[in-house]
Amino acid sequence: MTIKAPSALASTLKAAAAYVAIAWGAGFVFGVLRELALTPLIGPLWAQLAEAPVMVTVTWLAAGYVLRRFSPAPLTTGLLAATALIAIETVFALGIRGQSMSTYLAAYDMARSTVFPLLIIWFAAAPWVRTTYGA
Repeated sequence: MTIKAPSALASTLKAAAAYVAIAWGAGFVFGVLRELALTPLIGPLWAQLAEAPVMVTVTWLAAGYVLRRFSPAPLTTGLLAATALIAIETVFALGIRGQSMSTYLAAYDMARSTVFPLLIIWFAAAPWVRTTYGA
């Protein structure tokens, strides 16, 4: 009996799924804590800024985990995972939270000084950055 090694595509898809699951799960937990504990005390922008280093760290650690575990194509993994994350966030915001599309899209408005778009970019790039610059 021979054991076939998973294809590069299968490894990348599994890595992207694991990466987005870890990041979305952590983001959900920290987002709830941010909204319930920090936002009432310091306002939404400062609460996002306080949460951002935590999510950058979670992303860095999650990228390292999926790279070691699955040996995927790093840039493809990050881009697939970021696309999936945006899709999940959209379904969650519109379907579960009942936000309007304009309210949801305002979270991506760089002019309003939100950090969410920057975190999405970092999330997409982290596996490639980790592979390229080591860690």
